[in-house]
Amino acid sequence: MGVITDKLGADLKQQKDLHTFLENNKDKLLDMNLPKYLDELLAQKNLTKSDVLKKSGLPVTYAYKIFSGQKHTARNRILALAIAMQLSIDETNILLTDAKASPLLE
Repeated sequence: MGVITDKLGADLKQQKDLHTFLENNKDKLLDMNLPKYLDELLAQKNLTKSDVLKKSGLPVTYAYKIFSGQKHTARNRILALAIAMQLSIDETNILLTDAKASPLLE
């Protein structure tokens, strides 16, 4: 995972329960959003937006608006990005959550 998610994961392991973790990390969690997470994933996986957009099959202008946060989009389009980026199930679920969409069933 990326720097932000690694830090949150380490913090979660140190807490006695989820409620305490959420209270202690409210600001960090509120700061996570779809464009930031997409940028983090691109850097982590050494991908470019243009390559991901080509692989996703989404209209380029529309997809750039997703990456910039200007466009709220449907779950299937977030999944297209996840597949194009070859995300793990955990990464995909974080992406879906940041996009305010329902996560994958495990």
